[in-house]
Amino acid sequence: MYSYEDRIRAVKFYITCGYNAAYTVSKLGYPDASNLKHWYKEYSESNDLHKGRKKVSKFSDREKRDAVDYYFAHDRNALQTVKALGYPSRPLLIQWVKELCPEEGKRRCKSFKSHVRCSQEEKIQAVMESCKGNLKIAQIAEIYGVTPSAVSIWRKELLGEGKTLKMIQPDVRI
Repeated sequence: MYSYEDRIRAVKFYITCGYNAAYTVSKLGYPDASNLKHWYKEYSESNDLHKGRKKVSKFSDREKRDAVDYYFAHDRNALQTVKALGYPSRPLLIQWVKELCPEEGKRRCKSFKSHVRCSQEEKIQAVMESCKGNLKIAQIAEIYGVTPSAVSIWRKELLGEGKTLKMIQPDVRI
């Protein structure tokens, strides 16, 4: 909220005024006495103030470690971990995994598949496979390197609601 320069100016004026917070705030018009004292404490400990926003995690190191341990103990399932523990978000959990276990995070984190472009023929083939019923949607998705929802979307696009496979490929025998 206040720039680095504003905070330094306030702290130096506070020191010059004999550590009188009320006088400093009334003369400068900012901040409140509580913030001024926090700034002074930081300044007196490090002889400077932080430049940007100071990020403070609302989760303890123990909570982070527990979440990461649970994640690895339960098949690296971020959604299950978040639901079971009630914290954090999935992206934050993955960030913790990469932070606390850099090598494991690179090798073992399930990540979203990169965007794969399939040709119209590949989409038709995948939809035909799904209509045969020999493979599950998830298995078909794995073959084509896409998500199961992508295969379902292709089915809706190509077959529409209530249509059969023969309507889009009349010469195909199943």
